[in-house]
Amino acid sequence: MSKQPIDLRAYRARRAAAESSTPDARCGPGEVPCAQCRRPLSERASRCLHCGLHYKGFAGDFAPKPRKSRLFKIVAVILVVLTLVSGIGVFPWGA
Repeated sequence: MSKQPIDLRAYRARRAAAESSTPDARCGPGEVPCAQCRRPLSERASRCLHCGLHYKGFAGDFAPKPRKSRLFKIVAVILVVLTLVSGIGVFPWGA
C-alpha cells in the first residue's frame, strides 16, 4: 500500500470527467471505443495506439453493441398484445 497522500480533488475531477463524457459520442464513423482506455480507434485496428491493448481480430468485433431502448421494448410488447387481442376478435372460437 502506498504511503503517498491522495489528491481527492484531482481524483473527483477525473472521475466526473470520465462519467460525464460518453466515449461512443466522441467516436466518429468507422471508430469504436477502446475496451481498456475508451479512446476512439478504428474498428479495423488490431491494437490500440493509446494504451497498446492488442485485439484478437479487429477492435470492431469487441465494441459494445447498441442496445434497444426500453421504450422500443414496451412498444413491441403493446403491439404484440394488440395483435393477439384483435386476432381473437376476428376469429371467435365459440361461434
